Amino acid sequence: MKKALILISFTISFLSCTSIKTNKTKKKYFEGIVTYNIDYESFHKNFTRESLKETIGSKMILTFKNGNYKKEFFSPDGKLLNVRFLDLQKNRLYGKLFDNDTIFFLRHN
Repeated sequence: MKKALILISFTISFLSCTSIKTNKTKKKYFEGIVTYNIDYESFHKNFTRESLKETIGSKMILTFKNGNYKKEFFSPDGKLLNVRFLDLQKNRLYGKLFDNDTIFFLRHN
């Protein structure tokens, strides 16, 4: 059940990022780090707030550099859950889940 929830959230995140259009003529990008603390409200008895935080993450660190970005999702105990990276030069969005050795990628158009 947890793996299905992780896969669904990962897929939704990938699909939402592929719809973003980039302006390649603009050379000046924001650079920096943004940290989010994530909280959830459970609408189903099988998914508690704590289990969602452990599975999907309770903290996200978003790093921007040269127009690219990296998203890192962490559990409450600091364990890295998944990473996503947008590479504008290669026009690809990469992702990796913590319990899988596969790196996923999509073309970013």
